Amino acid sequence: MILGPLQDPDMAASGVEQLLRLVLPVYRAAGKSDFFKVHRPDDGHVFRLKYFEWMAQWFGKYLEENPKIQETRYKQIPNYKHQTAERHGLPTEGITVRSGP
Repeated sequence: MILGPLQDPDMAASGVEQLLRLVLPVYRAAGKSDFFKVHRPDDGHVFRLKYFEWMAQWFGKYLEENPKIQETRYKQIPNYKHQTAERHGLPTEGITVRSGP
């Protein structure tokens, strides 16, 4: 799902349009057009309650109800956040290292 407000300076409309030209045909070819949702409200860089509701509905429909997602939901990569932070030279203080769910 993409939420790309038309007036958002941090998410240029031309970039969203380019992404859609590349991604939508792939979803269509796979017969999964409904798995890719695009919202383009005439708005700026804001996150309104209705946008959150759009996102929650989409995630509820395509992630929570998907058995494959349910199987892998809690299978986390141990130390992922810590390793990612280190790899990018970011501070790792406050990152809890876990070995499982």
